[in-house]
Amino acid sequence: MMYAVVRTGGQQYRVSTGDTITVKRLEAEVGAEVELSDILLIAGGDAGPQIGAPVVDG
Repeated sequence: MMYAVVRTGGQQYRVSTGDTITVKRLEAEVGAEVELSDILLIAGGDAGPQIGAPVVDG
């Protein structure tokens, strides 16, 4: 199972495709789909984990 660790609002969250999470301090409508750009780690794929320094490129 592939997952990522993302950062938003000063918190970190472990997420997978299709997950719904509740975050603090984000300017968006309730239920809105948002794109998070601070990806700290991607793991679970065939290529092994990608660890950011501080964020993953791309």
